[in-house]
Amino acid sequence: MKQLLLFCSLFVILGFSSCEKEECKENVDQDCYYIQVYDPVCGCNGKTYSNSGHAECSGITEYTKGEC
Repeated sequence: MKQLLLFCSLFVILGFSSCEKEECKENVDQDCYYIQVYDPVCGCNGKTYSNSGHAECSGITEYTKGEC
């Protein structure tokens, strides 16, 4: 366990992101459709989406229920 922690720490220090969570970036899919029901979710980017389908069509796969 200590070796894994040391390995991940070394990667973070050197600037590699394999041990860190990927950045949360919006990447809108113009061909994606979702239902127009208001059930807000807060994306990992801090933006409120009208529902989970809207978030996922925007490339956001990590979100919590409710507004930001």
